[in-house]
Amino acid sequence: MDLDALLFDLTGLSDEEARELARARYKELYLNRGRIGLHTAHDGEPVIFYETQFDHAFFSDKDRGRYQSFEKKLLARERVERMRWIGPLIAGKIPGSACWLVPREGVGYSPQRLYIIEAIPYVAWVKPKETDPKGWSFVSAYPTYGAYLRDQLRKNRGSRRIHLVPKVSSERKDG
Repeated sequence: MDLDALLFDLTGLSDEEARELARARYKELYLNRGRIGLHTAHDGEPVIFYETQFDHAFFSDKDRGRYQSFEKKLLARERVERMRWIGPLIAGKIPGSACWLVPREGVGYSPQRLYIIEAIPYVAWVKPKETDPKGWSFVSAYPTYGAYLRDQLRKNRGSRRIHLVPKVSSERKDG
């Protein structure tokens, strides 16, 4: 899959124009039932996208997410540019990607899923639906740093890989 071909080009757009485009594209791509969208994970389980999740997923704070801040006021263009990667990643269609089940901090929380393309690196998070034991809801997706998976596994002991999409070999076998 050519991920570069799926990038949105925001070059030359003002922040306001980029924000409007991003909201429109999120709605087109992921909200197929009005204010929500129903999609399918790699294992056939439902993943719900909510209109209200847009700001959390595509905005960042002034430090670009380096610190836990709840003042996400800046459009994260690098997240918006890769918006079309989310669906194929969660559906298990991107070669070299994987899904990890990651425990959440706190008592009584069900694990989240971390979908990752390690070679890029890029991640998408989904959390369990509280109303459906087999359902998930989209949380966020963003480019990250090379050791992100290692750091998450170290921080969240008990994480385990539940799905791996094999890499496509570029080698050609003749004869």
